[in-house]
Amino acid sequence: MALVQNFMIVAMLLIGAQASSFEDADIGYDLLVTSAGADVPRTCFKAPQLPTSVDGAFFISGPAKFEMGGYHFKSFFDGYGRINRFELRDGEVCFTAKFLNTSYLHAAENLGRICDGPTFYGVEPKLPSCPWRHPMCFLGGAQVDNNWVNILPVKGEGLMLTDSPIMTRLNYETLTVEAGNYPWADSTAHSGGMMPGFIKKAHMPSVGSAHPLRRPKTDGVYVEIMGEMAMLPFEGGEMLAVYNIDTNTMNRSLLAHVPVKGAQYLHSFGVSEHYVVLPLNLKMGMPKSGGLISAFEAGWDGIHVIDLEGKIQVFETHPFFHVHIANTYENETGIVMNLGTFGEIPFSPHALSTALFVNKTSRDIRGNFSQNVERIHLHLSGPLKGNVTREKISPLGRQTDFFKINDMKNGMPNCIYYAVEWFHDDKAYASMAVMKHDLCANQRMYWNKQYSYPGEPFFIATGNETSAEDDGLLVFVTLDGPRGASDFVILDAKTFKEIQVVQLPTHIPFLAHGQFIPHAAKEAVKAAMEVEDPILAATIDSTFQI
Repeated sequence: MALVQNFMIVAMLLIGAQASSFEDADIGYDLLVTSAGADVPRTCFKAPQLPTSVDGAFFISGPAKFEMGGYHFKSFFDGYGRINRFELRDGEVCFTAKFLNTSYLHAAENLGRICDGPTFYGVEPKLPSCPWRHPMCFLGGAQVDNNWVNILPVKGEGLMLTDSPIMTRLNYETLTVEAGNYPWADSTAHSGGMMPGFIKKAHMPSVGSAHPLRRPKTDGVYVEIMGEMAMLPFEGGEMLAVYNIDTNTMNRSLLAHVPVKGAQYLHSFGVSEHYVVLPLNLKMGMPKSGGLISAFEAGWDGIHVIDLEGKIQVFETHPFFHVHIANTYENETGIVMNLGTFGEIPFSPHALSTALFVNKTSRDIRGNFSQNVERIHLHLSGPLKGNVTREKISPLGRQTDFFKINDMKNGMPNCIYYAVEWFHDDKAYASMAVMKHDLCANQRMYWNKQYSYPGEPFFIATGNETSAEDDGLLVFVTLDGPRGASDFVILDAKTFKEIQVVQLPTHIPFLAHGQFIPHAAKEAVKAAMEVEDPILAATIDSTFQI
């Protein structure tokens, strides 16, 4: 009898251990790097609680196909881009998903496999060697338009962005992109639209930023950067061109050429009312292996501040790395920047390798993601003039990124940012939450569900510039692990109460950054299309409902 009891106790312990293991398995997390299915035609869902003041479409994209012809990318960042559109209007949410018709995707489809060319982390199995007639096939240019990272809204259309000087045109109605770079009005002859007139002699564009920022108190003027690489050693060193984009005229104008040490790489930077702030901490060297990920190097060169006249001031502090910035604004004594800082290079195998992304043991090691949210104060006047003071403002041991604020506060003093938080339970990286952090009140609010993995939240204002900063909605896509599909979540940004959760018919893999286009933009789309394609323009009212 005692033997039977002991056996039952052991069996119960084993069952309990299995149950515990199941509970800790981050159910469905691997779907974030699992290829999506076919395109989803426009499908509408009732959303009776949707405020009538919200009238537009939310666009967000990311990589959604990670293999082809028996080969697969080792990093999900190399995946073929797909865009998702959520139309919010008249008590409905209408969802459409479509793979971007890029030359990157078409070249692979024509070849029947992943095509030759640079990748972040390589391909498995190894691609065939280059033919002797084309020994440099790995330098093919098909990859240059896989721009799924962000969208710059311009008159009548969007520009799809990545950290490249190439911006491709997105048609909001058809969700198609045009091959090649945008034909800027100021581009030099025979440059394919990319080369601006202000580029230095004997230099060529190298990198851009996926996060151009609207300059506060302007009508559609954005600030962007472009790396300029010398084609010959005696033609001078590396430069960063800081320039304005007037989205009304589609002209680019130079603000300043900033001399830098090495080929500096900035995924994002800061813009306040009177300044542009460049935290220079990462550079691109020569790849040390088969992937571009090995080209990232520490490249601290201080924090460069550029005023509206192009004058440059450099601030020094203890080196850090960064990816995203919540906001940059001015106060009585200088410039305040709230941003995520890293102790190590953030673009690393631990962040970008698919194998490590899905390895729970690896991703749960805290040391792999040493990150804080910091408030950095660049003192332009007062007793600390010329110095930098810093304050950590995020919970210890957690990771916070994908910041978003009320766009009316962009570049101006603000209290609130929204973000994604990892290690929310202080144990597992995939324990994720959407956070609202009110810095003025020193309060945090969270939306969190077990085995739900949210992407970047986006704030949609329902008030005006005199309304409370959090008057609006917060929307985001989250992957419901147990259901094996994604949800579109709409929160009251003030209270964090759910207004609507739309269960989508498919899973959406990893997503980058979103953009909300108000209904008024539809008329601009139609006007622009009437010039280029009158027949298609006539169909907009019945097919594009924002």
